[in-house]
Amino acid sequence: MYRPGVESELVDDPASVNGKAVRMPGNYRNWSVQVPLEQIYDTHAKWRVHFDLRCEGAGNDGGALTCGLYDALGKKDIWKAGIAISQIRGERYTTISSPPLELPKNNLLIYVQPWGRPENELKAIWVDRIYLTRE
Repeated sequence: MYRPGVESELVDDPASVNGKAVRMPGNYRNWSVQVPLEQIYDTHAKWRVHFDLRCEGAGNDGGALTCGLYDALGKKDIWKAGIAISQIRGERYTTISSPPLELPKNNLLIYVQPWGRPENELKAIWVDRIYLTRE
């Protein structure tokens, strides 16, 4: 979590898998949730990265966040997707998944970045979990 208590916080959430989630205000534009992966052991496989997300706010259209994978050694995005408010608004989590990807052996960073919307449009983004599955 980036800047805990300011741009992210771990909170109770009965809608999440384990009763906890990361809550981020929607008005920041940093990678407020970051998951570093030091090593991928099966680099011959393709992987999907799944993000369980939801948001709250009154905005009816436009972007809520970007989720993605960043190659820290190569200094480039491997994959990223802009997610609309309408895709994840509500009290239930929605799973957003990457396509099957070849991942670098090490130094991968998975992130969630709010789009910096005004609070009356996007009050908060919630991240329940981020996980990988092998294809």
